[in-house]
Amino acid sequence: MKKYLIIFLAMVVIGFVLFELADKEEAVVETPTIKIGIILPLTGNSANMGEASLKAINLAYDTATINSKYNYKLMIEDFQLKGNLAATAAQKLISVDKVNAIYSFFSNAGFAVSPIAEKNKIPHISLTWENQIADGNYNFIQCTPREAIIDLFLKTMEKRPDIKTVGIITEVRGGSEELASMLSDALSPNYTVFVEKINRGETNFRMLISKFIDNNVDLYIYVTIPPEVDILAKQLHEAGIDNSKITALSSIDLSKELELHEGISFVSSPSGSPEFISSMNGDTEYGADVSYDVITTFIEAFEANYKEGQIPTSEEIRDHIKNMPSHQCASLSCSIDESGFIKNPAVIKSIKNGKIVEVLE
Repeated sequence: MKKYLIIFLAMVVIGFVLFELADKEEAVVETPTIKIGIILPLTGNSANMGEASLKAINLAYDTATINSKYNYKLMIEDFQLKGNLAATAAQKLISVDKVNAIYSFFSNAGFAVSPIAEKNKIPHISLTWENQIADGNYNFIQCTPREAIIDLFLKTMEKRPDIKTVGIITEVRGGSEELASMLSDALSPNYTVFVEKINRGETNFRMLISKFIDNNVDLYIYVTIPPEVDILAKQLHEAGIDNSKITALSSIDLSKELELHEGISFVSSPSGSPEFISSMNGDTEYGADVSYDVITTFIEAFEANYKEGQIPTSEEIRDHIKNMPSHQCASLSCSIDESGFIKNPAVIKSIKNGKIVEVLE
């Protein structure tokens, strides 16, 4: 009888131990997966920029997720640089893919995504300087501010005392027009300034160029993007204007015909820190540095607000971004203001041997 009692008690103890082990297994908390939606131009005329940004994003992901507390998944959408496709992509990312944050590339995507992200309380950062895109509680922008570009441009003009008359050529588009207007106001006290506006898709600028020549313009300033900036270069050359009399604000970076702009110095956003450019093996395009920074910012925000078994709230991510300190980043330096603008510095660039190089001041 005593033998059976011992066996019974042993079985009870074993059963209790097995129960406790099973209970502990059930208590293991699964690590959540955080999804980051990314809207890039991966096909079409700007695919080169989209592909470079995607490479930078993957580098940022690989770096930022080393020893991360959460799992992360990048949800990539191609919007072909078309605003309507960006809006469709944002709706899918939010309603179908259930993303926790969104990055949009350029202002047409930013304008489309901003109200959708705000309505759904999804933290959103856009590569743009259009302040309206940062409206609301969940939208942010990252770029070099227009004011920084103009301030640096004015410093370059101090080194050119021979310039008396300038001609600004800007496209009829919100951001470019505003930048051109700000530049005109800044130059007017010390220079004679002419401003001419062109339309997207326009191809004949000869009358405009002739007008500038008649007014003895010493310096031609582009505030427009390709293909118009490349067509302008060809027609200025035809009129006998060489590149020593040409400069630009944030225009030539996007050209696919850099040989047209050989020798031109201009003011723009940085291409990236030396460390970032090295990590990309020199294979970088406009916006790739910001793309790296945005993914890093999102992942750092989620990691800083880690809660076991739970994904941080949109409000926690928003507040983390709003309060992040100024720091060194792929875009040289990042600092956020009260409007939600993550600001990068302006730099001087030049075209040498068909390539963009940054010029040390």
